[in-house]
Amino acid sequence: HKAHAGEEDVDAREGDLAAVREVATQRGQHLLVEGEQEVDGALTDVQRGQVRQEVVADEEAEEDKVVNQALEVEPEGEGRRNGAGRGGDGRAVRAEGEVSPAAARASRRSERRGTARDERGRKLEVEFVSNSYLAGETSVVQCNIRDISARRSAERLALRYQGEVLQSLHQIVGALVSLNEARDPYTAGHELRVSALASAIATEMNLSPQQVEGVRISGLVHDVGKFTIPAEILTKPTRLSAEELALVRTHAEAGYEALRTIQFPWPVAEAVRQHHERLDGSGYPQGLKGDQICLEARILAVADTVEAMATNRPYRHSLGIAAALATVEAECGSHYDPVPVAACLRLFRGQGYAFAPTSY
Repeated sequence: HKAHAGEEDVDAREGDLAAVREVATQRGQHLLVEGEQEVDGALTDVQRGQVRQEVVADEEAEEDKVVNQALEVEPEGEGRRNGAGRGGDGRAVRAEGEVSPAAARASRRSERRGTARDERGRKLEVEFVSNSYLAGETSVVQCNIRDISARRSAERLALRYQGEVLQSLHQIVGALVSLNEARDPYTAGHELRVSALASAIATEMNLSPQQVEGVRISGLVHDVGKFTIPAEILTKPTRLSAEELALVRTHAEAGYEALRTIQFPWPVAEAVRQHHERLDGSGYPQGLKGDQICLEARILAVADTVEAMATNRPYRHSLGIAAALATVEAECGSHYDPVPVAACLRLFRGQGYAFAPTSY
């Protein structure tokens, strides 16, 4: 256990703080704080616990390294002078003095995260916080070294768990898409194409990556409620009767009921429920208007309409992409949100977007 001043070592095992300070003052007024483990009591007990401390910045600041952080020790004088050397788990190594308002204005604070090794050689993740200020005419550095190994480990575990949960949700969504399309071969790929177009629209609207992913997932399951519709109606080669059409329209609410208990990090269930709503209230199942319809559903409404008109259906051939775009453009502001419509038109007319086979 040593206190370093300049190039020389001062044996502090049998000494006291006054001796350490005197020598440190004579030889540069710097006492290197080499401590991670607890140093009980005041700096008079330097001999009881100082160990070598090296703090090396981690991935957040690889180039910024703090090694053998120096603690400047003030000479003895009038006013309160005390210190406590403590490290690990929020324990601080510090020297304090009376601070005037003027000195407080001159204070500086810095923070580092990095790694250190304890007396047994075990690697620890640490957070090093230093505050420098003036105590009268003396510059003082207050150092806090916290062992954050347990916290960082818990954070990594939480991120891993979150990733596994999201992966499971994606796998469930993929299974639902496959089952739905196997049951209705005429709309095979419909949900995939709607999802791809909707996420492209969301990206064109400069939504965040998290929002874009929510739109993509919502598109993949927007017709999941068709599980409740008899297959002979879904695959009927002629136009549906009024009764059959009313039954088909129940799929939006059925999809919501199927998904509402799944804890998605996005409003997937609501988007599925509302993707046939229209701005003027003429849609279904709730007859919502304007901003009552969530953004994800307003985007899906545009993508779903364009894809449905541009591809073959059981009762008719494709109407073509030009007719599909003309429809959403004509009904922009009444049925469809102008912002997603404008983004969709830019994609097809200005950027050459085209539907393509897509896999989940």
